[in-house]
Amino acid sequence: MVHVTAQSRYGAINTYKANTHGFNRVFRAILAVLEDLSNTYQCSPEGALALIRPHLTLGSLEVVDEPMDVDIRHDEEGLKRYLEKAHLGRQGFLLQVVDLLVRLKTRDGYEALSQIELAAIQARGTIVTQPPVEQPTATQVSTQTEVSEPVQSPLTQPTRADKPKKTFRTRKASTSPTKVTPEKPPKVTSNKTPTDTSSEDDFGQLLQRSRDTLAKTKETLAQTGQVVTTNPLLNDFL
Repeated sequence: MVHVTAQSRYGAINTYKANTHGFNRVFRAILAVLEDLSNTYQCSPEGALALIRPHLTLGSLEVVDEPMDVDIRHDEEGLKRYLEKAHLGRQGFLLQVVDLLVRLKTRDGYEALSQIELAAIQARGTIVTQPPVEQPTATQVSTQTEVSEPVQSPLTQPTRADKPKKTFRTRKASTSPTKVTPEKPPKVTSNKTPTDTSSEDDFGQLLQRSRDTLAKTKETLAQTGQVVTTNPLLNDFL
């Protein structure tokens, strides 16, 4: 048996119980609609409530501070398995269903069930389900895992831009001491000019001609018998 209990706030559910014969079965039918919606879209029980809320006309919460309880005995094991999926826990989710009922304008359980079923149908029409993902077979997996031969790309000739640029290295200055070459002695040049040399040659030629002339004169006078006396200083000079 599943119990829904509250000591305050949700006392308005007792009006449903008074107006609906076999309200516990009606409450279980409402949970069945939510369970079927959860299974269709694979969502939690709270998710099924979220799907039908936009398609219901809900008012403000009528707070009635008196105890309430709902006993659910029909299909107990199946209901327990469904409530185990609730994120808020069993009691928390069931109180959310009670909160939804007391916000409806009706206080008749059958009318509330009809409104919830219509909201579930409308929710199905507005949600597009995704097709199930097909699992690859063993043949497809083996085909996909085959290793294809790598395609070799043609070798590209290096362009001028690809060639490495020449780099010029600067030669470092040698740190070894430099050799000092000895200075050559200055070349001594003679003070004689070409003019002086030519003058000496002319004087020598003139002196030689004078000697030859004197010798011929002596020879001629000797042949004639004349004696010529010369100045001894002239002989020294010649």
